[in-house]
Amino acid sequence: MTQQLQFGLRPPQQRPTEPTLEGAFRVQIAPNDLKALGLQQGDPIRLATVTEGGPSKLGLGSAFLAATPNAGSGAKRYVQVTDTFKETYGFTLEDRVTIRKALDTLQQARVVHLKEVVQGVLPADAESYEDLDVPIRYTLGKTKFLVVGGAFEVVPPDGDKKGRKRRFVIERIEPPLDTSQPYEFTFKTKVHIAGSRPVVVAPTAPSFLSINSDGIGGLHEQISQINYILRRFNNSSRLPPSLRGSRGILLHGPSGTGKSMLLEKLKAAGWRKVFEIGEATRGHAGQNQSAIRKIFEDAAASAPSIIVIDQLDILVGKDEHGNSANPGLAQLLRAGIEGLRRSQILVVASARSLGHIDGTLRTSRTFKHEIETPVPYAKARVEILKILQDKDPSLPHAVSEAVGERTHGFVGQDLEVLCEDALERAYDRHFDQDDFVHVEQVDDPNNDQAENGVTETPVPAPSGTELVLEASLDDFEQALRTVRPTAMKEVFLEPPKVRWSEIAGSEHVKQALFEVAELPYKRPDLMEYAQIQPSRGLLLYGPPGCSKTLCARAAATESDLNFFAVKGAELTSMWVGETERALREVFRKARAASPSIIFFDEIDAIAGARRGGASNGLNVLTTLLNEMDGIESKQGVLVLAATNKPEMLDAALMRPGRFDAMLYVGPPNEAARRQILQMKTARRPVVEGLDLEELARVTEGYSGAEMVEICNEAAKAMVRDGLEKGRWERIGRGHFERAMEHIVRGITPEMQERYQRWAKERSAVTSS
Repeated sequence: MTQQLQFGLRPPQQRPTEPTLEGAFRVQIAPNDLKALGLQQGDPIRLATVTEGGPSKLGLGSAFLAATPNAGSGAKRYVQVTDTFKETYGFTLEDRVTIRKALDTLQQARVVHLKEVVQGVLPADAESYEDLDVPIRYTLGKTKFLVVGGAFEVVPPDGDKKGRKRRFVIERIEPPLDTSQPYEFTFKTKVHIAGSRPVVVAPTAPSFLSINSDGIGGLHEQISQINYILRRFNNSSRLPPSLRGSRGILLHGPSGTGKSMLLEKLKAAGWRKVFEIGEATRGHAGQNQSAIRKIFEDAAASAPSIIVIDQLDILVGKDEHGNSANPGLAQLLRAGIEGLRRSQILVVASARSLGHIDGTLRTSRTFKHEIETPVPYAKARVEILKILQDKDPSLPHAVSEAVGERTHGFVGQDLEVLCEDALERAYDRHFDQDDFVHVEQVDDPNNDQAENGVTETPVPAPSGTELVLEASLDDFEQALRTVRPTAMKEVFLEPPKVRWSEIAGSEHVKQALFEVAELPYKRPDLMEYAQIQPSRGLLLYGPPGCSKTLCARAAATESDLNFFAVKGAELTSMWVGETERALREVFRKARAASPSIIFFDEIDAIAGARRGGASNGLNVLTTLLNEMDGIESKQGVLVLAATNKPEMLDAALMRPGRFDAMLYVGPPNEAARRQILQMKTARRPVVEGLDLEELARVTEGYSGAEMVEICNEAAKAMVRDGLEKGRWERIGRGHFERAMEHIVRGITPEMQERYQRWAKERSAVTSS
């Protein structure tokens, strides 16, 4: 019984420059798979998509040996099919198919109606169709599969024009069919060529402008938006003048999210001509502007065409003070785009950040359509991984779901690097285990350690041996430790690595942070069942040294969320507007790398209360409030903040929807102090029977940081004694007492009373 194998679909390695029927319905299959399917080259085959419940798409073709012997073989099989094949049957590169020998037959074509197309101007001595019957019938007979719209070329065998290719397109086929299935050409099929002379067509004139998602994952919505805009070009003759053409598309999003891939798709959509402005802007400013003017003029004369501007935010960006860095060029681009408003010219640009683009170009008369390419969510990441894995048989599909869930904030570019890193680890593992297959005895007189001058030398496997690799989930786990998402690289060097087990006490804080940081992402089903909206913000306040920052970092570590740590004082700048810009950038990056946590340490430095009508810091506070109001629960951004001075914060921050809860993080109680002592002495040489219970009692009022410092100071005291006495001792009660004499309690009763008073005032305001 023939094996029921499944295959992915891939384009052939060598694509024709122009669509042609020659080889259009060949399905290139690896030799091993061809044998496993019980097929021979040239056999008619039927492809059926693998679906769950719904109807399968079916397609007929002919089996053909793949040009590359190992293409598509192994655990992750694929076959190569042409664009014509996919379009005829409605297949996509995301489909999985089964293949079997076809028992059904094609509809025989009775009459094939052709027309010849000549690009450009018809020459005065254009030949007729005499003497072309035989080469046309021969070519169609060799093609086997015929479809309406299919093109092919023939070469006249005799005459003055011998050797010059002539191109024909199938206009219609009789008898008509209700489906798009291909026909079979037989010796009985008649051929009819329209007219007595060729039909002149414009050079590379597009018949239908569109882009597809082949090779791109997670951008289906953006591709649909672009195709909706392209409809205006496809139906321009039926539209009123005011709706003809397009006002431009601006693709924006972080680096690596697919903007360049969409630009490449758009450039290959079938335009008469493609123009790119990026290259024309190098050199002298006057020459640049002349070159750009010429591009717009040439595009207008070659409609329908496309003008592509990559990295618009660099080309016409803003300087450090927010002013236009190149106002002359911005005005020139604006005038050029507005001059094409009713032309069949599409202007498409890309940028990483909309905020960095000269404002004169952010209008509905220039780039009306702003399409974002965001950092992909889990479902889109899985889709991208599957596309990357389909391109390389060494990357198994089985790990895509698990890796997709773990890669918060990763863009397509990051996922590609991750796959490469995982493959390198798989190679290293294979190299260590299998690459050296046996040992030879080699004479080595210089090797004194070898017995009788003979040493063992590993010999690599034969060069013809195929290296079969497959990255495991463990390889990806190892790669995730070193590969970080692009959105995070500009914010911190190392992710936090603090666990709840490393923090003593503060159980109510741990529980609260678990509910806001972990539960919504680890158990979204419970949140949905209970109809609970995730919190947007949580404020930690209390004396210094009581583990507020540690708790925030542990929340990020335990929840596996991306972590943005910002000190309020570090955001402030002497330049007007710079602090606000930096603040907006933090939120932008957090949204791009969501789900994520923004932690503002010393938030009172940027969110102080407005007093006496003073405007100092008002804009910064307003920016912070607006950014927090702009966070939606579905965006996956949690704002944590810490302060030692809660009374200094503006009251507007405390309303629900901004900081939903305020938690007091006070000094550790006796049990927490004992736990700190146990953790900090566990690996140190302490005297046997050291009474940690008593030490926990006598350290009442010390903060967590002070308790840690007491342990460190006690160890230093022991070292000093050892050096003085000339012998090593163990840390004892006396060393701790000396440490406590040096370290003064920083938390005073007045300070704790201040926090209690503020909490009561907040409670009174909330209840009123």
